[in-house]
Amino acid sequence: MDRDIPPHFLADTWFVVFPDNEASSRLFSPLIPSLPRHVVHPSGRPWIAGNWVDDEFFAFNRGMGSFAFVGFHAAREWSKQNGWSTVSDCAGLDGLLERLPGSFHFIASLGGECRVQGTASGLRRIFLDDYAPLPVVASRQDILNFLKIRPVHHHSVAGRLMFPQPPAGIESQSPWKGISSVPAGSWIKLGASGQTSLHPWWKCPDAVATLAEGAPLLRERLAAAVDLAMACGNQVSADLSGGFDSTSLCFIGAQQSHPFLTFSSSGRENADDDLPWIDLARLSLPPGRHLHVPGDELPGPFDGIGDFAAVNVDEPYIGTAMWRRIDFTAKVLQRAGSNVHITGHGGDEVLLSPETYLYEWIRERPFAAARRLNQFRSKRRWTLIDVATAWAKAPTQQAYLEQVAKGIRLPFPDRPSASTSWGALEQRLPPWATDYTAELVRELLRQQIERGEPLHSSPAQHLCLSGIRSGAHSIRLTSQLMRQSGSRMAAPFLDDQVMEACLSVRHDEKTVPTSYKPLLSTAMKGVVPGALLERSTKPNFGIDVFKGRRRNAEELVSIAENLVLVKIGMVKKEPFRDACLGVGQPTPPIALWKTLACETWLRGSQDLANPE
Repeated sequence: MDRDIPPHFLADTWFVVFPDNEASSRLFSPLIPSLPRHVVHPSGRPWIAGNWVDDEFFAFNRGMGSFAFVGFHAAREWSKQNGWSTVSDCAGLDGLLERLPGSFHFIASLGGECRVQGTASGLRRIFLDDYAPLPVVASRQDILNFLKIRPVHHHSVAGRLMFPQPPAGIESQSPWKGISSVPAGSWIKLGASGQTSLHPWWKCPDAVATLAEGAPLLRERLAAAVDLAMACGNQVSADLSGGFDSTSLCFIGAQQSHPFLTFSSSGRENADDDLPWIDLARLSLPPGRHLHVPGDELPGPFDGIGDFAAVNVDEPYIGTAMWRRIDFTAKVLQRAGSNVHITGHGGDEVLLSPETYLYEWIRERPFAAARRLNQFRSKRRWTLIDVATAWAKAPTQQAYLEQVAKGIRLPFPDRPSASTSWGALEQRLPPWATDYTAELVRELLRQQIERGEPLHSSPAQHLCLSGIRSGAHSIRLTSQLMRQSGSRMAAPFLDDQVMEACLSVRHDEKTVPTSYKPLLSTAMKGVVPGALLERSTKPNFGIDVFKGRRRNAEELVSIAENLVLVKIGMVKKEPFRDACLGVGQPTPPIALWKTLACETWLRGSQDLANPE
C-alpha cells in the first residue's frame, strides 16, 4: 500500500475480513503490515485486520474453528461453552449465537469458510467489496474505498436527500459504487473458492405479547445490556438528559457495583424543561460523580458546519448540523476519564409503535379501535377524511411506494395528514433538488417495488423495524464521531435482545394516546422512582435550531456558493442558498439538515473518491 492509513481510522474500531484461500493470501498479505492489528485463520493465512482495543475484541480457537467477537460482549465466558467444539460448519453456529446479549460483530473461520455478521438492529453493519478480485468484507465502507478507490453512487446520495424519512431500504445502500450492504439480520459467507452467499439468521417477531408479559423481559434484557457495556469500560459515563430513556439506564446502572459518572446538559432556551427532571433524578440516584454543562457553554446547531468535512464518517450523517456539540461532549467525557459512554439513543425507536397499527386493529376490535382513533385524531389534528383517504390509498407496500414516487416533487404540506398503513405519503425532495435527482429517486423506488419484500407482513411491524434500523444507522455514525473525539458509545436500547423484547409487545399496548411509553414505565417500576415515571414531555429545540441557522448564516451561504452537489447536477444553488438564509419556499429544517449531510460527506470524501 502506497498511502498511509488516515488518522480517523486509527481512532475508531473497524475490521476487514479476508477469505481463507491461497489466492487471497497472496493478494492481501502485502496489506497486513500497514494495518494496525491482525489475526490469522487456523491455516495461518490472513483472516481479520483492522483497529480495535483489547476489551472490545476477543478471538479464540475451539475444535475445527476460530471465532471472534467485536463490541460489547462477554466472549471470554461464552468461549467456555462446549458447543463451539462440536460445530462443523458456519450455519451450525445459529444456535450458539441467537440468545447472546450485547451488541457486537461476530466472525468465524470454520472449515475453510468465513461467517461474518453484524446486528439485527442495524447498529453494527457489514459491507462487501464488489470491486475486489476476491470477496472482502468490512465493518466500515470507507476502509473498503480506501483500499480501492471508486466513484460515488449518485442514486444513494439522491435517496438521502428525501425527507422526512425515506421508505425502508432507501438509505441503507452504500454511497460508493462497488460496495454492498449486508442486510441487517443476515450473515455473509465467504467460501474457500471465493464465492459469497447471504443467510438470514434473525426473524422479526410478531407483536403478540401483552404489556404484562413484555415488561419483565425488557427489564431483564436492558439490565444485561447495561451490565455488558459497563464491564467493557474502566470508567463509564452515562447520559442523564432528563429524558425517560436515559434516566432509566442510569438507574439500572446504579444497581451495578461498577461506579459511573452521570453527564447532563441543557438547551439554550427556556423551552427546554429537562433541567428539573435532571435534578430530581440526581437526588434519587446513589451519591456519585455528576458533570453538568450549561446550555450557554455548549456549541449550538450549525456551529462549525463548514469544518465537518474534515471529520470522517463513512456515509452522510443527519447529525452534521450538531456535530460540534457531539464532539464537545465526547472531549468533555474523555477529560473526565470516561472511556465508555452509555446513551438512551434508540429508545424512541424501540419503545413506540406507529399509530397506523389502528388500521390493523380495527379488524380485530373495531369499536375499541374507533375510540382510540378519535383520541389520536384529536391529538394529531387529523380529519376523518384524512384517515379514510390514507387507509384506502395504499393497501399494499407496492401501492404505497408508487404513491410516494408520484409525490416527491410536491410542496411539503403545512398540516400533517394521517399516514397510510405502510407509512407517510409526505416523503419529498427539497425544492432545490434537480430533475436528475428526482429521476434517480424514482428509480430507487421502482427497485423497491420490484423487490416487493416488506420487513414484516404486518405494516405496523414493518414500520417499527424500519424506524429502528434508520435510527440505528444514524446512531452508528454518532458513535464514529464520538470515537474520533475520544469516547466509545453504547446504546443498550439497540442491543438485539432488547429490540426483540420491545418488538414482541402488542402495538395497542405499547403506544396509547393517554400514556407515554407504557412499556418502559411498566418495566422500570421498582427501579426508577415513581415521580420520574410520570414525565410525558420532550423538549422542543426548534428555537435553538432557528437561532443557530441565523447565527451561522454566513458560513452556510459560503457552503452554498461552492456545492459539490451542484457540480454533480443534483442540487440547484439559488434555492438552497435561500434556504440557508431562511427565505424562499418554506421547507422543514430536516430538509436542510439532510442536504448538508450529503454535501459535507461528499467534501470529506474527495481525497478518497472523485464523484463520477
